[in-house]
This record gives sequence, structure tokens and C-alpha cells, in this order.
Amino acid sequence: MGPKKPNVLWIMCDELRSDAVGIYDNEYAPIKTPNIDSIAEAGVRFDRFYVDSPVCVSARSAYKSGLLPTTTGIYHNHGRGLGAAVPVESFTEVFTRAGYRTVNLGKEHVPDALLGFEQSEYDGADQLELLVAFGENRGRLGLITNGVSINAATWPDGLAFPPRRLTENAVGWLERDRPTDQPWLLRVSFLQPHTPVVVPEPWASRYDDAPWPDSFDAFGPTEGLSEFERVFGQVPPRDLTPEQIVAAQSRYHGLVNWIDDQIGEILAALHRQGLRGDTIVVFSSDHGAHLGELGGAYSKQMFSPWSHRVPFLLSWPGELDAGAMNQELASGVDLGPTLLDLCGLEARMGDGRSLVSGDEPDHLISAIGYGLPGIAAMAAIGVGYWTGGGGWPQRFCVRTRRWRYDRSTRRDGRTLPPDEFDAFLVDCNADAREGHNVISEHAAIASEFEAIVAATYATAPQTSIENWQNAL
Repeated sequence: MGPKKPNVLWIMCDELRSDAVGIYDNEYAPIKTPNIDSIAEAGVRFDRFYVDSPVCVSARSAYKSGLLPTTTGIYHNHGRGLGAAVPVESFTEVFTRAGYRTVNLGKEHVPDALLGFEQSEYDGADQLELLVAFGENRGRLGLITNGVSINAATWPDGLAFPPRRLTENAVGWLERDRPTDQPWLLRVSFLQPHTPVVVPEPWASRYDDAPWPDSFDAFGPTEGLSEFERVFGQVPPRDLTPEQIVAAQSRYHGLVNWIDDQIGEILAALHRQGLRGDTIVVFSSDHGAHLGELGGAYSKQMFSPWSHRVPFLLSWPGELDAGAMNQELASGVDLGPTLLDLCGLEARMGDGRSLVSGDEPDHLISAIGYGLPGIAAMAAIGVGYWTGGGGWPQRFCVRTRRWRYDRSTRRDGRTLPPDEFDAFLVDCNADAREGHNVISEHAAIASEFEAIVAATYATAPQTSIENWQNAL
């Protein structure tokens, strides 16, 4: 019998941007997330971790499969019904075959072929349940909405907060239900801080006094953005008051603070059971979110840093350096190969690499959208069409340590000609907010990245409007 395999605790959030975690710093206010920060203090913080597609299903599918959207053809949330263009398997199934007990608690949101856990319970942070409670308690919630999503609300005192069940289930599993005769992989997948952003006290008002921007202009100019970003910033039109713009930021960060306390309870249970030294802990998010940037955006779907970059923390006491900071390019497809490598299991890289033994790539490539006729940016609710009423574009992005290049590839079912690329190049070293297109000053660099996008698009699977309609 070989050495004992480590356990894996994978904690995942939804719509959590990097600067909402204390250890990553926030330009407006000090954010306190001591429990999340403790994972980094016991291991490695990755500073250049980007999702492979800044929206739920396509990002989560990349995490699970180790394959990029440009390999699977899963570019957006309707990929859950469309499925993948190539055979896919969740890396968690490799763990199951190796004798691990694999359990998911919380949100999945991937095609059926990528569920990949022996046991999965979606309990706790259910959007529908929260929205029903909104309907019943509308006058008590301090509701702020932009017409699409609930940006800020305070949960009523005395009313049970449904997301708490996920914490209780996770602690109960660690203390009562986990196997003692085999290693395990447990994922705890929070919906929060995804909309609806609703927060109980005392967390709700914890950041009310922070100096948040109180107008969309205060986030910075939009003239240097791509048309793709400028149009999305107005989906749908924004008519929030200064007080509401501030409250949306305050409640979001208060909700992150609530998440941190839940994670603290889960980590405490791990310690009480004497399991911390035998357990790899990984913390991640499927994508980030905007809080009014880009002229008023309140969703993801962009390659801007608030949507594209997420926190990623990895610790294993005694095996990984404590307090280390990793500056290499990394993305969601690297998760499975990394955990398999650390646990000494079957190597399966796909489009990713092990973050502990693999070489850093020259660039990352990300993609979003199907570019089909009449399909909105927020297709599920039919909100957000292109200039003139056309379908929302598909867009590919290339990132290096210094540069970000992205451009539209497909719209209304047709491959776009160069005069419709809406190409965007930013020097991230000089422009951390990634708000100024410098393509005219660096045409040769843009040409190099364009060659990567063109080659990737040429082999990337696409779908038809008929397949899309059948998947609805």
C-alpha cells in the first residue's frame, strides 16, 4: 500500500472579483476577509489567474473539463443545454476512479457530462428561493435593482437566510458524514456573491461608510474602451441614484464578508477534525463581476479585470510554501491538472497544466458568446443587443503578463471582417484598469496577437441557430 493520499477541499464562489478579497487589495476601501486570507497565508496566492470564459457555465465547464471553450464549443450559459463539441469528462471522475469519495455541496451549473461527483446536493444558496422571499418581503428589503438583477438588498431580521444551509451541510459533512477509510474530495460551491445580492445584518451595512464611487463617471472615462465594452455598460440603461450606486458596492462587499465567515466555520471544522495537514485547500471563483464600471455595468461577460480576473489560492501545509505569491499566468483549466499532480494521480492535462510542476504558457486565450442571429448578451432574459439591434458578438481574448488583446469574431452567424473586429489592445503594466486602447501605438504587437486569435478561431467549434433553439 502506498502513502496516504491527501484530501481535497475545494471552496468555490460565484461572481467573486479579486479586489473583493482582502489579500488582493481594494483601491477604495480595506476589505476584511481573514478566513479566505488564511488560505493564502498557509499556501500560494496566484495574482494572474483568469477565467477561461467570464460567465458561469462556460467558466465552470473549463474548470471541470480542463478544456478551453475554444476546444469544447461551450461559450456561454446555453452551453449547459448545447453540450460540448468534443468528448468531455470532469477531473473529479479521475479522483473517483482512484478511490476518492467525491462530493459536491452547492451550485453545479455545467452540462450533464461534466457533473462528475459521486454525490451532489444543490442546497442553500438557491436564487429562486431568495427571489420568492423578495416577493414576500419586498417592502422590508431596501431593494435596489437595475431592471435585470438585484444589486443590493438587506435581508430582513428574523427571517432564515437560505444560503446558511450550505455552510451547515459542509460542516456536518466534515464532522459526521465524511469517510474515515478513504480519501475524499469535497467541493463547497457558494452562489454568493452572485445576484441577487442580498445580505443579512450585521454584514449588510459593514461597508456603508467606505468611500465608494457615487457615479458611473467616477469609475473612470469610457472613451478609451472597445465598443463591445461601451455598449455592454449600457445593458440595460442605468438610472440609479448616487446612493444606490454606493449601496450596490457596499452590499456586495458585505456579502463577501458574510462568505468569509462561512468559510471560517468550514475551516474550523477541518481543524477540529485534525484534517488540515492532510488536506489540500483550494479557493476559487467561476468569474468576477462589475459594480458600475464601464459606464454602468453590473454583470460579467467582459475581459476587463473585474470580470476576467479572480482570486485563486492553494494550500497544503508542509508541502506548499506558506505565504508564497505566484505571478505566472494561470487559468481555470489548470485546476484539475494541479490537483491530480499534487495527489499523485493520473496525469491529464487537456488544455491546462499543473501549477506546481508545469511551465508557464506564453499566453492565455479566453472566449465568450456564440455570435448567433438575434441572440442577446443576456440571452436567457433577452436583454442586450448589439448596436442597431443585431445579435450580441462572440469575442476572443489573448492575455500575456503585460498585454491584453481582444476582438469580436462572429456576429449574427457570420465571421466578422477586419473592419468589424472592434479590436482592443491594452498595456496592463501602464493601465491596471485596462481602460485605454493603445492599438494605434502598438500595431505590430496587436498583429502578433491577432494571428493567435485568427488561428484559434479557425479551429474553434461553432454551433448553429437550429442547435441553439433545440437546446432552449
